[in-house]
Amino acid sequence: VVENSLHMVQLLNACGNRDLPGIGLTLCLRDRGSLMEAERLGDEYREHILREISLLREQSRQMKNLRYLKRMNMEAGAIVSGLGIRYLYTDLPLVTLNHKDDMIKISARGNKPLIARGLDLSVALREAANAVGGNGGGHTIASGASIPPGREDEFLALLDRILDEQLNRGADASSRPVGDDA
Repeated sequence: VVENSLHMVQLLNACGNRDLPGIGLTLCLRDRGSLMEAERLGDEYREHILREISLLREQSRQMKNLRYLKRMNMEAGAIVSGLGIRYLYTDLPLVTLNHKDDMIKISARGNKPLIARGLDLSVALREAANAVGGNGGGHTIASGASIPPGREDEFLALLDRILDEQLNRGADASSRPVGDDA
């Protein structure tokens, strides 16, 4: 039914995002009847992503060590974080905070140059989320968390401090005089 694997992944992702896994399953079973509906869902999902990327460009805020976007009911927070760090804002970790279903869902993304400077989003999100009554973790370059509503600003302040320690640890060590082990 779908000859291009990337296109197939995008359609399946759209079906999952819309909580319609049955359409994705029938697509995998090569049911041509599901293709039109999957394509419609894919088009709709792409529109949401483009709209949220525009919101990122217009409404993102910057702290010393991170850039963030706070929204309600985002459709594609993780994708927006990933595209944003890759194509728009490569200098700082990018965090989306999405108030959805009585929880703040957080997605954070970094890149290889930030990791080379000491970034570990898994540790940073876990520590900041745990400190405000949530939980988090993931990978060095891509992590997520969930925190209770109303704790976003406290979470961001903690995360900024943790990222400051991570990203500036190498700079502090390289600025010491040679032979200074203090």
